[in-house]
Amino acid sequence: GFDVHGAGAPFALTYGRACAGSGQSAPTIGAGGGTPSLNNQAFVITLTNGTPSSLAFLVVALLAVVSQNFGILLSSLARNETQAVQMLPVIILPVFLLAGIFWPVEAIPGWLQPVSHIIPPTYAVEALRSVMLRGWGLDRIVWPDLVALIIFAGLFLMASVGLLKRRKS
Repeated sequence: GFDVHGAGAPFALTYGRACAGSGQSAPTIGAGGGTPSLNNQAFVITLTNGTPSSLAFLVVALLAVVSQNFGILLSSLARNETQAVQMLPVIILPVFLLAGIFWPVEAIPGWLQPVSHIIPPTYAVEALRSVMLRGWGLDRIVWPDLVALIIFAGLFLMASVGLLKRRKS
C-alpha cells in the first residue's frame, strides 16, 4: 500500500494485485509514466485470498436481479405508488435482520431460522462469505447458493408477470 498524506498517515490506500488473463501482472497506474495496456486479455482482480473477484461480482449481480424482480413483484401488488413505498420498510428491515448480514443465521433463534432460508439475501450473504472470506470458488459450496438465487429470480419474475397480466385484464 501507499500513504496518501505522507508516511504513517492513518488514511493509507492499499492496492491489490491485478492480473491479466495470462497470469501476468496488469500494468499499474502511478508515477511510472508508462501507458497502461491490457493486451486484449480479460481483466481480473484477485482477492487477497486468491479467489477471482469476478465470482463475488457474479453473486452481487444475481442478488441485484433477484432484488429487482422482487421490487417489480411488490409494485405489481400495490395499488398506487404511495402504497408501494409504504411496503418497503415492512419488507426490508426483517430481510436485513434475518439474512445473516449482521450476524450468522445460526445465531438467530431456532424458530426464526427457517424464515431465513426463504429469503434470497441469505443465499447471497453465504455465497459472498464463502468467496471473500473462505476463498472458495465454484468447485466448493457456492453452487447451491447461486442456483437458489437464480430460482428466486425466476419465481419473482414469473409471479410479477402473472400479476401484471391479471391486473391488465
